[in-house]
Amino acid sequence: MPEVFSVIDRGARGDRSLRLGGMVLALVTAGAVLAFGGVLPTAYACMEAGVLLAAVLCFWNGCSPVPRPALFVLGVLVLAPLLQLVPLPQALAATVSPNRLFFTERLFSSLAPPPAWVRLSLNPHATEVALLKLIAYVLAFLIANRLAAHGHSRILVHSLLVIGLLESAYGIIQYLANWQYIFTYQKTAYIEDATGTYINRNHFAGLLEMVLPFMLAAVLFRPRRGAGTATMKRRLLSVVSSIDSSRVLALAMLFGVLCLALIFSRSRMGIVAAMTGLLVVGLLHFLRHRRRSVLGLLLLLLLIPGAYALWIGTDAVISRFEMLSRSGAMEQDRLPVWRDTLQGIRDFKWVGTGLGAYESVFGRYQTNLLDSRYEHAHSDYLEFACELGVPVALLLFGSLWALAACAARAAVVLNRHEDRFLAAGSAGALVAILLHSVTDFNLQIPANALWFSCIAGTAAAAATALRTNPRVAPLPDRGPRLRLDRQGMGEGA
Repeated sequence: MPEVFSVIDRGARGDRSLRLGGMVLALVTAGAVLAFGGVLPTAYACMEAGVLLAAVLCFWNGCSPVPRPALFVLGVLVLAPLLQLVPLPQALAATVSPNRLFFTERLFSSLAPPPAWVRLSLNPHATEVALLKLIAYVLAFLIANRLAAHGHSRILVHSLLVIGLLESAYGIIQYLANWQYIFTYQKTAYIEDATGTYINRNHFAGLLEMVLPFMLAAVLFRPRRGAGTATMKRRLLSVVSSIDSSRVLALAMLFGVLCLALIFSRSRMGIVAAMTGLLVVGLLHFLRHRRRSVLGLLLLLLLIPGAYALWIGTDAVISRFEMLSRSGAMEQDRLPVWRDTLQGIRDFKWVGTGLGAYESVFGRYQTNLLDSRYEHAHSDYLEFACELGVPVALLLFGSLWALAACAARAAVVLNRHEDRFLAAGSAGALVAILLHSVTDFNLQIPANALWFSCIAGTAAAAATALRTNPRVAPLPDRGPRLRLDRQGMGEGA
């Protein structure tokens, strides 16, 4: 008997430690957003230390099983930059990456003979820095997966919703009051847009893309309130209905604030990607319940911020989309960078140039705006392919799209309300960011990458629940039906 109580006590301590670790991770991710998106060295160093502390707290009393496909992808993702940092003989390096020696000889030809041993990374220091960030993202994935497996995902979800609303309010004030400051820092770029505490409007939109699907899922995938007996149900029916209606109305208003901030960001692809993520959530609810009214509700939720935006003026927002119709707009914007990046991918297609080394290498291939220096490829797909090689990039993004599909299926099939809510929100958020990543680099921003890792870990837990406990979805819920008992008293069936 004492042994039983000892096991229970250890379980309770482990659960408290897990919740504490989740709270630390929530604070770290929220703090990274407030610190200019975590792009400063001090900010992402603190982020890495905080994630490590959260991991120690969460895994102190053991680890939850992680799906083998996820472990394989994470292992390859960490192993690839590690191999890029390993010194190799010149002959072996020339076999693995022929163009690597060309860069080495060009660097040392006028200074000294090239070294006998070289690394595959063209900028080992940048690869080391990027690898530490990557390890933090992997730990965040594992922590979020463990939290979801033990029913504590709302710690992270609530933190995401709160920081998203705070950022939205900040961005709306920036746009409407023309107060272009981030705390005490005066903005010098994107001074006509809502950016919150981010420097770039696209990364501000990237955060909102991850928040909006969860907010809509909270409206659509809300639990049905019931009571124990018919008598209690008759007495409290009006009270319960008013509470539920008030909750939906409050969530709808907050949803409108998020949409309004997204519109004022003037991020074209951000708006398109966010709308796609919301449509995914609405479609999942429709497939689950077969209710036509959900489509009307979704349109109403999108109409409210749209009508308000039209009322206060959207000329600046519309002008951003009108730029797409101008001749040569894309030619001056993204296409030259993508073409030059593809040249680098062709030269280093198998093992890449080194994680984080894009800025160091791109100058050799740059053919447009030679007075500017590009830090990123404006496409996460192309940048990861250039840095890690095409095979690793295909594995990474193929797995993420497959994970989004599994989460979407879990939202339709699983029976628990909590599972459906998390799966639908995760699926919508993953689709939105993966779509936006075609034309931007949200996954290179520490705050957004950290949140994305947490959402991916939550989605992996939903996929695990779908595989280990497959449940057949019940018949579509047509709403409460009226049934007469023997006394002729109406009772909700």
